Amino acid sequence: MNKQLIRIGLGVLAGAIGSKIIQSQKIKDLAVGAVAGGLKIKDDVDKAVEKVKENADDIVAEAKVLKMEKDIEREEEEKENDIEEVASEADLED
Repeated sequence: MNKQLIRIGLGVLAGAIGSKIIQSQKIKDLAVGAVAGGLKIKDDVDKAVEKVKENADDIVAEAKVLKMEKDIEREEEEKENDIEEVASEADLED
């Protein structure tokens, strides 16, 4: 029972001290400065993440274009091979 009363008393004391600290203008100024610094860091991180996303999107777009070009080349090669096969079969039949 005594331990509980001591804990309650310490809790009330800590709350009172915390309340006084929070009401202090210097502490408020420090807290505002810390939060402002944190917000600036957050903005910087957000900008960096956005740049990474943009670069990733560019890479994906370029990769899609390259793939399309290679697919077109492959189709053209297959058509040429088919034409050559048909021509060689026609030569054999003659």
